Amino acid sequence: GQADQITPCLRCGECQSGLMKNRVLHCAVNPLIGNEDSFYHPIPTNHQRTVLIAGGGPAGCQAAMEAVSRGHKVVLCEKLAGLKYADNADFKQNIARYRDSLAAKVAALPIDIRLNTTVTQEIVDEVRPDALIIAIGAQPWMLPVPRDDKAHIVFGAGLRKDTPVGENVVVVGGGLIGSEEAVALAREGHKVTILEMQDLLAPDAMRTYQEELVGQVGDHCSAAITGAKVTAITDTGVVYVDKGGVEHTVPADTVLLAVGMKPRAAEAETFRPCAERFRKLGDCVKVGNVKTVTRAAFDAAMTIGAY
Repeated sequence: GQADQITPCLRCGECQSGLMKNRVLHCAVNPLIGNEDSFYHPIPTNHQRTVLIAGGGPAGCQAAMEAVSRGHKVVLCEKLAGLKYADNADFKQNIARYRDSLAAKVAALPIDIRLNTTVTQEIVDEVRPDALIIAIGAQPWMLPVPRDDKAHIVFGAGLRKDTPVGENVVVVGGGLIGSEEAVALAREGHKVTILEMQDLLAPDAMRTYQEELVGQVGDHCSAAITGAKVTAITDTGVVYVDKGGVEHTVPADTVLLAVGMKPRAAEAETFRPCAERFRKLGDCVKVGNVKTVTRAAFDAAMTIGAY
C-alpha cells in the first residue's frame, strides 16, 4: 500500500556503465549501491542538528531525506510551487516518475517543506540552522552572439508542455538536452533543425544511449548540422557558418538554446556566512546528473552531526 515510496528505476544505464568502466556497480537513484562496505543503513546521530536546505530538486530532496533518517530537524525551501522538469517529453517519463517519488517520500517524512519560498537572511534568522545546505542548481547559458529583441528564444532546460513553440524550430546546441528536446518537438509535429558546433551529437551521453538518440534525431528531425558555428539570431532565423566558412540562415519561428548550463556558484557562496556548517552540492557546484547529485547529497547529509 505504499507504492509511492518505492524509488523507480530510471533505466539510465548507470549501473551497466559502471560495471563496464571499472567493474563497480553504482545506481543513479540509490547512493548505497556500490558503497555497501561503507554504509548499510544510515546510523542515527547522537548530535541532532537543525538543517536548512535551499533547493527542492533531486539534490535537496535527497539531502533532506538522508538528514531526517539520521534524526536531524530539516527545513526544506523551494522557490517554485513544485518541480516540473521532465514534463514535456513522453520518453522522459521515468525521470518524471522519479521526480514524483521524491516529492511523495519527502512529504511522508517529518520535514518542514516550504514551497514558493526563497531562502533569505530572514529565513535563516528564523530557522537558526546549525547546518545550511545550498542546492540551488544551475542556469542556462545565453549564447554570446547578436540577437534580435523580437526573436522568440526559449531555453532547452526550461521547456515545458505549455511553452509556446512555433512550427519551425532551430535548436542551437546538439548535446544531450538539445538532442532530446529536438526529438520531442519533432515528434509533436514541429519542423526541427539542430545546429551543433562539434562533430558529434550528444557526446555527453552514455555511448549506447547516444547511438539510439542520434538514430531518433535522424528519424524525426528535419536536419542535424554539425560543425555549425552560430553567429547571430534574428527575428526570422538563425545565422551560422559551416566548416568551410560559408554563411547560412535557417528559418525559425522559435529558437531553442541548449548550449550548456552555468552553476549558480556565486549566488550559493553568498550564504556561506549564514551557518557554522555550510555545504554546496549538486549543479550549483558542477553541472552533473541524477547520479552525481544524489551521491553528493547523501555524503553531505552523512557528515552532519558526525561530531
